[in-house]
Amino acid sequence: MLSFSSRCKQPSMARLAFPSPYPPHPIFTRIRPSTAEEIEAGLGTQYEHSFYRNAYSMFTDPTSYQALFYFLVIKPGITLFLSLIFIVLAPVSLALILPFPAVLRLVRRLGIWQANVAVDGLYYTVR
Repeated sequence: MLSFSSRCKQPSMARLAFPSPYPPHPIFTRIRPSTAEEIEAGLGTQYEHSFYRNAYSMFTDPTSYQALFYFLVIKPGITLFLSLIFIVLAPVSLALILPFPAVLRLVRRLGIWQANVAVDGLYYTVR
């Protein structure tokens, strides 16, 4: 029994302990223009490896500012409105005891809705 357990444990440990064969993708990369030598060699698209050039391109990219607009203008309004509703409903429902689980479920659903709005806002601004 012990030998079987150790035989099963070894492959799973080897799979989990070693790094992934593919490195994680960077958040923002810029495709740089290929040089004449790279075009002749048939290397295809070349990604910029310089952090500073990628950072500069990210801050000059218009889609970055669209997401920033969402987080500075739309998100605070939603958060403030829902927070005010919760501040009013929570003490009343806690005092009455019976509606409190329903209010907690409502808060959970509103949180999920707010997360979906954020994903939609980011998805449609980047596309």
